[in-house]
Amino acid sequence: MSAKPAIPAVGTYVVDLRRDRVAQVMDYLTGVLYLRLPGGGSEFTRSIDQVRETAPLESLSARVDRLNAMTKRHAG
Repeated sequence: MSAKPAIPAVGTYVVDLRRDRVAQVMDYLTGVLYLRLPGGGSEFTRSIDQVRETAPLESLSARVDRLNAMTKRHAG
């Protein structure tokens, strides 16, 4: 019997296995994660089995991307 994947906490980063990209968890509802890329944009959905936990360097890179995007929006 396989264990159910853990539900990532809102605000954490995961890797979208369909597109091999890091995304931030915005919400979770009935087996569906609502994700957004670190630089912003529209939310998209993935099921729990379509994501994996990020490695520490992946999370750090995503946070830097998010901060850079925020800086660009406020500087313009």
